[in-house]
Amino acid sequence: DADVLAHLAELEVREEYLRLGFASLQDYCVRRLRMSEDRAKKRIRVCRTALAFPAIFEMIADGRLSLTAVLMLATRLTSENAESLLAEAASLSNEQLELMLARRFPREGTSDESPALALTCGIAGNSEVEGAARPQPAPSAASVDVNVVGPVHDAREQQGVATTRPAVQALHAKFTPLSADCVAVRGQLSMAAYEHFQRVRALASHAVPSGNAAQVIEYALKLAAAMLDKRKFGKGVRTRPSDAKPNGRYVPAAVRQQVCERDGARCAYVGPDNTRCGSEWHLEFDHIVSVAECGQTTPDNLRLLCRRHNQLEAKRRLGAPLIAARTEQARAEAARAKQRNAQRAAKADAQPVVVPEVAPAPAPMHALEPAPEATSEPAPVLKHEPASTPSSTSEPEAPAHAPTTAQPDAESIRADIIAALRSLDFSIPEARRGVEITAHMHQATAAQRVHAALSRLTRASAHRVSYA
Repeated sequence: DADVLAHLAELEVREEYLRLGFASLQDYCVRRLRMSEDRAKKRIRVCRTALAFPAIFEMIADGRLSLTAVLMLATRLTSENAESLLAEAASLSNEQLELMLARRFPREGTSDESPALALTCGIAGNSEVEGAARPQPAPSAASVDVNVVGPVHDAREQQGVATTRPAVQALHAKFTPLSADCVAVRGQLSMAAYEHFQRVRALASHAVPSGNAAQVIEYALKLAAAMLDKRKFGKGVRTRPSDAKPNGRYVPAAVRQQVCERDGARCAYVGPDNTRCGSEWHLEFDHIVSVAECGQTTPDNLRLLCRRHNQLEAKRRLGAPLIAARTEQARAEAARAKQRNAQRAAKADAQPVVVPEVAPAPAPMHALEPAPEATSEPAPVLKHEPASTPSSTSEPEAPAHAPTTAQPDAESIRADIIAALRSLDFSIPEARRGVEITAHMHQATAAQRVHAALSRLTRASAHRVSYA
């Protein structure tokens, strides 16, 4: 076991399995070492735990720890307690180790029961080999699953935190084949997913009159697969021949269709011993002769690669430091954009009423017409004023407002709207666009205009971000 773990550790650190033509370390264990799915997951999990805490290698080699014991300790080990916890766990049986962990890390009573649902619909692409090729997500602080392959040294271990598992945020489902045409699903759905399901069932009531959950899900998945195939590979898109030669990074739909049909919608990377990756996850179009080297965007110069093998080829051509720098730059830009959008949304939610209070002038403008009726009763006041201004003498403030009720009010409203939008970090063109959006709202107050402009501008900004 120690030799196998050392072998897997070398492959993990060097990512040598990618060069050999495998999409992941688990794919290598299943296809090359002929391990079962469960056996590969356990050994990879133990390997990554031992890489974070190298003393585990020696303890496994001399028999003080078993693989099962390491799996039980994996979610509890931190840089602060690793030495003492490993020393206490040495040579304990699984039952004794479980009692020791319960004593050191008590947990509150929780119910992990999940509803079970049997779906009587055909499935495809559910083999264990294909599942092994899928990249495994790193465990987050929100949820950690012992059966999921992922790095052990996550954020909790870096911070030295070892507490009970909080509420599950990442919801997973388990598929268990029951027969040739039936699979049982056991898992959880978020409330948002449940609402989407109810909406889809209502919209698909013409195609699935019974409203059966399995039939609705099958119908929705067929539509989603067709839409994603069309978007990713151009399947079903009508094309016409063109005399112009495609160039650049944009891949036309006709070229995508040919490349997808030729490569079978799988990664076309081939290792030194002719082992093909064949992964279906995170597929990308790769230029064999890069665009920087004047490579053409033609079917002969394109191939499908999974993201990890595409990055491997990029590192081989351009060098690992350059690719790492560009990756960090892209991540930083995405994080800054996300932060700006969050701040803008927070300001829009936190100041919906405070900003419009800057412009209370429109109220007297809209109250001009009922003013004569209101001042018709105190007629005796007019005896002390000239007859030329009978409607403006009922209140002492009226003369001050009277000269500014025509053009100046419209200009002040426009300036107040621009100032309010600028205070929410909108650009000058966006602020002017907000004024144009509310130009037809003649009877609306400044508060109503700013609110309408915010709803339109934030919706357009969110659409641009999601489309990008």
